[in-house]
Amino acid sequence: MNISELFKNSFKYPTKDWGKVLILGLLIIGLFILMIIAGISLLFAQAIPIAIIFVIALIFAIIVGLIYSGYGLSVIRETIFNKNVAIDDQEESLPEFKWSDNIVDGLKVLVLNIVYMIIPVIITLVFAYALGVFSEFASINQSLNIYNQTGAYLPNSIATGYMVSNGYAVAIVNTVAAILSVIFSLFAFIAMAKLAESGKLGSIIKFREINDTISRIGWGGNYIVWFILLYIIVVVISFIAALIIFIPIIGFIIYLLIIPSFLTLFQSRSIGLIYNEANN
Repeated sequence: MNISELFKNSFKYPTKDWGKVLILGLLIIGLFILMIIAGISLLFAQAIPIAIIFVIALIFAIIVGLIYSGYGLSVIRETIFNKNVAIDDQEESLPEFKWSDNIVDGLKVLVLNIVYMIIPVIITLVFAYALGVFSEFASINQSLNIYNQTGAYLPNSIATGYMVSNGYAVAIVNTVAAILSVIFSLFAFIAMAKLAESGKLGSIIKFREINDTISRIGWGGNYIVWFILLYIIVVVISFIAALIIFIPIIGFIIYLLIIPSFLTLFQSRSIGLIYNEANN
């Protein structure tokens, strides 16, 4: 399956069962309604109801997030296990909701995201420390405190000097953070497919196996091209769909009801299909 066929299949996949797309969308709508109720309570300054509603909304938001991640993992799993069906473009249905299993799978995906996020964060923080970003901010803060205590203004030359000297370091740190984020995302997608296939959290840290899988897919010829196109497609769909919001009231509801769930299913299907390319 070439890249264009892969994305065509992924795009058609959510349309095979609009009912499941809408169920996922209703979860987002439910969360949005809870936030509206919390906002109304805030306007009337009812402290206890606000606290209760926000706790309920937070718990519901966590559950919704886990279900989305878990159901996405089940889509990847179905795509991998029904490989021949996907290749032959046979009629297939989306996996059924298994709420407890979806939540457990969502927790596994959460662990995966933490593992693949924590290393870039640590490296970025070490880089920032080595370049003196934290010490520069501390110096700026100390100077501001001194001038505030004396009632004087911080001279523009000093402020500009801090901004210039620290600006380069911050730019370098941000660049390093962006590069690390892309690199670890490349591995994280295949780690997610490995997790879907095995169901074992240990599979997400088998970096050599993950690298071998990407090598079989083709680093430059297939995988990186797929990765770049995936993000471009998601951004384009999100931008075009955002125009729906300008339709008064109903536009925003349609957006929440369809777009987040559609993109989740599209991306999960795409991950499963590109993973299957390792064995073709």
